[in-house]
Amino acid sequence: MQVLKYIKMNEFTKSGVHQLIISDQDNTTGHTETGLKFNYRNILDTITEGIYAISKNGRCVYANSACCRTLGFSSDSELLGQNMHRLIHHSHADLTTYSADSCKIGKAILEGIEIVADDEVFWSKTGIAIPVRYHAYPQYEGKHLIGAVVSFYDISDEIQQKKLLEASENKFRNIFANAHAGIVYFNEKNFTLSANPEFLDLVQYSLEELRTMHVTDLIVEDDWNREESLRKELINAERESYSMEKRYIRKDNTIVWVVSHVSGFKENQDTPYNFVAVVTDISKRKSMELQLKERNESMNKFISIISHDLRNPVGSIKSLAALMSEELSAGDMDAIREYVQLITSQADHTFNLLINLLDWSKSQVVFQKFKLEEIELSDIIRESVDHITLMAFNKSLKINVNYPANLKVHAEKNMVATVLRNLLTNAIKFSYENSEINLVAIADKKNIVISVEDHGSGMSATIRDRLFDSGVLITTPGTANENGTGLGLLLSKEIIELMGGRIWVESEEKKGTIFYFTLRKAHT
Repeated sequence: MQVLKYIKMNEFTKSGVHQLIISDQDNTTGHTETGLKFNYRNILDTITEGIYAISKNGRCVYANSACCRTLGFSSDSELLGQNMHRLIHHSHADLTTYSADSCKIGKAILEGIEIVADDEVFWSKTGIAIPVRYHAYPQYEGKHLIGAVVSFYDISDEIQQKKLLEASENKFRNIFANAHAGIVYFNEKNFTLSANPEFLDLVQYSLEELRTMHVTDLIVEDDWNREESLRKELINAERESYSMEKRYIRKDNTIVWVVSHVSGFKENQDTPYNFVAVVTDISKRKSMELQLKERNESMNKFISIISHDLRNPVGSIKSLAALMSEELSAGDMDAIREYVQLITSQADHTFNLLINLLDWSKSQVVFQKFKLEEIELSDIIRESVDHITLMAFNKSLKINVNYPANLKVHAEKNMVATVLRNLLTNAIKFSYENSEINLVAIADKKNIVISVEDHGSGMSATIRDRLFDSGVLITTPGTANENGTGLGLLLSKEIIELMGGRIWVESEEKKGTIFYFTLRKAHT
């Protein structure tokens, strides 16, 4: 049997031995300085990597224990003299033939080049494909190429771990990409490393744009001042994470409220500190909180104003009743009639105030659970006009109504009726006798515009500009000295805005007033 004498080992083997002589002899070498003796064959058998040597014709001339063990052979006697390509390297993993002419190890022998591969398999004695990583080194004796040495090891576990890692990475990549919350990574210098589509959509920047921006370009200054100290606590390991509400500045300069949950991490000791933030848009919640705050403030103002307005007429009625009692004793009927008229006037004012208060209190309940739906506007208009017909008759007023048929809106029926009653009652109060009131509804592309016009006393620009100020209740006597409370218009404004519309007024003193409001057109 031909003996391959020189096996060159590089860093791929773990032995660290570079030049070895393999022969049928004992191969025991003495070290004259220390007196130690080494059997290099035994050393090679302790290496965990498989090693085999082949002659120029591809036959095995050496195989270490790890080679036999990995390939399932009981000893090297089953390998020596065998053509290694035909024995262990004949096919690809998919069972297609791997010809000797295209074999990479063959090139190491034929062309004298080192070969490295990790995409092939060796076949075991029992026919199992073993994924391997191998190095093939050409071997020379003098200048003559005499064969090659192949070192290899089984990478099955490595491939399995790689698959598991890839599956895990894909899983988290999908979570990152498809999460319903924004996710963004920042480095220690507070520049963006990566962000998912949800976050990019939230701030309206591309990832490339974000990577050039410091975090202070994205967060409102006051919020960043609060957050900066929290970031430092993360870096100093004083906390594991933090949550806060803050404002982002979008690309179009609009503000979006978010709640941000931030954690810090280092991939290893040598990498810089990074941050990951999970961001949720809370703009709607913040808007509702603001509306609730404004409504509570308005309610407190209403209660303050109403308590004052109720106290005065009730106090007057009480005083007038006491005076009338004295006049009854004196039998002065003229004085009694005067007191009765005053009491009636005050009672009417108080009654109107209570009616508006009831409407307002009912509206607060409706605001909490109201539901917009498709309703027929003509039915509400007819009912509202019927409600004020007697009031109009007492002032000799004519009510003109003009609206197209099948006029449907997206609104809450009782709330619309309340607004129409308030505006029609207001028009009657400020109309001159024998004049007309016009109620008109017209449709545009998206809305229905409703107007209530009177021909009466009108109002000054000062009153008009403060008419819908919730902090002030403006009360002006009507053309027949009718009393009012000022609550009706404030209630109407609140209702219309809640339904997504708007209300406004045009007026000229001594000529009349037109109130307008919009309702959303129903999509039929």
